[in-house]
Amino acid sequence: MLIPRPHEIKKSGSILKNKAIGKVENAFSPLLFRHYKDMILADDSSPTILEIKQDLSVENEEEYHLIIKENRIQIISKTEKAAFYGLITLKQLQSEQIIETQEIKDKPDLKVRGLMLDISRAKVLNVSSIKKIIDLIAELKYNHLELYVEGFSYEYKNIKEALADKNYLTQEEYLEVEKYAIEKYIDFVPNQNGFGHMSDWLALDKFKELAECPDGFEIWGSKRPPSTLDPTNPKSFELVKQMYEEMIPFTKSKYFNMNFDEPYELGHGKSKQECLKTSTEDVYIEYLEKLANVVRKYNKTPMIWGDVLVKHPDKISKLSKDIVFIDWGYNKAYDFVNHAKMLEELKVKYLLAPGTSTWSSITGRFIDMKETIENSTCSSKKYHGLGILLADWGDMGHLQYLPSSYLGFIYGAMLSWSSGTIEDAEKYLAIILNDETLAKVIVELSHYHELEGEYRDYGTRLFASIMWAEHGRRQDDKVNFFLNRMKSNIISYEAVQKLHDLFIQEKNKLQNAKECLEKDEIKNAILLLETLLDINERLHSYLDNCIVNFDEPIKNLEKYLENHKKLWLARNIKEGYAFSANRINWLIEMLMCLDRKEKI
Repeated sequence: MLIPRPHEIKKSGSILKNKAIGKVENAFSPLLFRHYKDMILADDSSPTILEIKQDLSVENEEEYHLIIKENRIQIISKTEKAAFYGLITLKQLQSEQIIETQEIKDKPDLKVRGLMLDISRAKVLNVSSIKKIIDLIAELKYNHLELYVEGFSYEYKNIKEALADKNYLTQEEYLEVEKYAIEKYIDFVPNQNGFGHMSDWLALDKFKELAECPDGFEIWGSKRPPSTLDPTNPKSFELVKQMYEEMIPFTKSKYFNMNFDEPYELGHGKSKQECLKTSTEDVYIEYLEKLANVVRKYNKTPMIWGDVLVKHPDKISKLSKDIVFIDWGYNKAYDFVNHAKMLEELKVKYLLAPGTSTWSSITGRFIDMKETIENSTCSSKKYHGLGILLADWGDMGHLQYLPSSYLGFIYGAMLSWSSGTIEDAEKYLAIILNDETLAKVIVELSHYHELEGEYRDYGTRLFASIMWAEHGRRQDDKVNFFLNRMKSNIISYEAVQKLHDLFIQEKNKLQNAKECLEKDEIKNAILLLETLLDINERLHSYLDNCIVNFDEPIKNLEKYLENHKKLWLARNIKEGYAFSANRINWLIEMLMCLDRKEKI
């Protein structure tokens, strides 16, 4: 099975006589050897020759021609990277019993095929885990990787306050990851937030004065701690400049993602008067451009998320022309097509950002993953975007396990390179897991949100109890706040039964899967989903004034956490576990409060 699907395949009616390769003639650097050495017989007994040729007349730098004859295989390309892509396709063909003689001409539809992994919501992947993900996405022909950094998930050696919790990649580890990505022909793009999403920094005494709203703010009906820097305070600029200086100079990519998304408090606190003089967007752009100049000093191109400006085309026109504008949307109805059309008309360099949609759901939201990937890739192709940046966020403690994101990784790769169906992506998931049963369980669990009730564009009803227990902690009357928020998340008794049946079905299927880390992760995810369903059902009764206790779901949450800790240590830096577990512990605390209230 060839994933991503090549653009052009012409078969010539014969077969390759010997799949094993006895000799390689490589026109590129010896570094390419590591990617084909496993194909070569040690004794040179095979007559099959692999010839890797350079042809400077090939127009596209990622285009390769793979020609398979009876005794010879040729890969022809302009660049070493494209030759690597040809080798990937050849490796996939070698898994077949018989290889037909053929000629493949292939090149990507989109220039940038990117993945962004969130390493800042408790879960900081260890270097070994990141390298395994790089191996996977390299096989899928991604060429751009970002690790999202907010808070303290990166080692700021000269800002000692940021090192206290030890839940970070060291600079040396970060550069080790970069080196590994480059060896797989992936652009490792440094990424660091420096405007919104600064809650961790603003919680430190040293930086509290930099908050736009020092007393926090209200959004979506709940109190939140300060998260946005005051752009009018020169010290805000100096802090972010120092953060940049600890990362940018050491990295090789020509890009740097400044993020600059969701500065919720902008214009509502210390910068209010400045915003009233011009506009919130103008104040945003002024602060952005000031820090973009720091990025340019290191000969890098700034990238930003587009949420603040996407509805203001007149303001987008004020941005410097080198900035790459990333338009993100993670629900199925997000209007990528009209945004892409607008950005092309404005002559803005842009990426479109769909999502794996696994965050705040435990096992994913299939519809949003599928639709955002399809809509973003189609729109970027139609309106000449640079490509896509597939986002894999970790909101609310990063409680989803990595395998739930694999299907999105595969589908994003397929559609950004060429074309394909979600069914083919599901088949390839079984191949990379080496287990059809496990793959089916992962896919079927990603559909559970469709059984809960009417569509919603963020999270799931089952996950809502985790989310509102966390936000409830900051409220004056946390119990009634939690109950009021859960009223709109109660699942009907009919839907509860369907979900119960689904989880039992998947749990039984999972018993037939091969023993592996991924199986254990999905098993624990099902335990959490079943427990959240039990909690939702008991809350339904509680709100109907029935006598309810939460002893059993509390025990199951504690059991989940025991498993979660073991699984966490298999992929992630250990210090982050407590931050992830807090989300479940806060739910346990809320249920215990309800139990006490019931007994009173």
